[in-house]
Amino acid sequence: MPTTLRPRRAVLEVPLRFDPAAGNQAAQVRLALRGAILAGQLAAGLRLPSSRDLAAQLGVRRNAVVIAYEHLIGDGLAEARQGSGTFVAAHLPSPRQEPESRAPFRLKVAPRSAFALGQAHVDPVVLRRLANAVRWRIARASLADLAYGKPRGSEALRVQVAAYLAASRGMRASPDRVLIVNGTQQALRLVVAALFAPGDIAWVEDPGYRVAHDTLEAAGLRLAPVPVDTQGVDVGVEVRSASNARVAYVTPSHQVPLGVTMSLARRAALLDWA
Repeated sequence: MPTTLRPRRAVLEVPLRFDPAAGNQAAQVRLALRGAILAGQLAAGLRLPSSRDLAAQLGVRRNAVVIAYEHLIGDGLAEARQGSGTFVAAHLPSPRQEPESRAPFRLKVAPRSAFALGQAHVDPVVLRRLANAVRWRIARASLADLAYGKPRGSEALRVQVAAYLAASRGMRASPDRVLIVNGTQQALRLVVAALFAPGDIAWVEDPGYRVAHDTLEAAGLRLAPVPVDTQGVDVGVEVRSASNARVAYVTPSHQVPLGVTMSLARRAALLDWA
């Protein structure tokens, strides 16, 4: 009888260093792969094993590898190629290497379109579940629930946020260092009030998140637009024109509104400037 040859599983030849203190399995795998990539142990363009194969090799859950790969892609350290798998990013320059200049995007976004920024999708099923959960919670509210509470926000919520950050991002944060805010704009306003003064220059992406730009301007900061291309913000352009900026507001993993991921070269250049 003819025999069927099964494809050999891809194996990662480089031994990875895991830090149990980094958090859950996904965080440990992500940080181990990140360290190997930045150390040059995993070459640029190298095809990584499938999530199933790497999970079997490392003895971890497959979902942990999937999450780790997604974070590496978001960090610009890996690339997903449809039908081919996940690869180490093709370009991993040294932090001080000047990135290649690309032609900027030009995109107009209709303020009231179906995909407008800040416009939530109304799902009747989700709203009904939310309404039921709110009614259930209010019916069981305690005196503490109806009081002013702590300035940082609900302690129970801060505990859950800290646990989420540890599990999904590998960030170790105690609940007393978590601050609950009403949204991005309040958080940004608090940061600006604590760290900067009116008249300070802020780099902002062009095109970028208009609402955040308005918040920075309302706080008295002077905005210096930075062009965005396929690699993210072009730091070199702004260094030459406004090198005395005090802050840079960027959206590196999913740039708003273009959706591009900032390349490792641009991230390194931005940190080098900072």
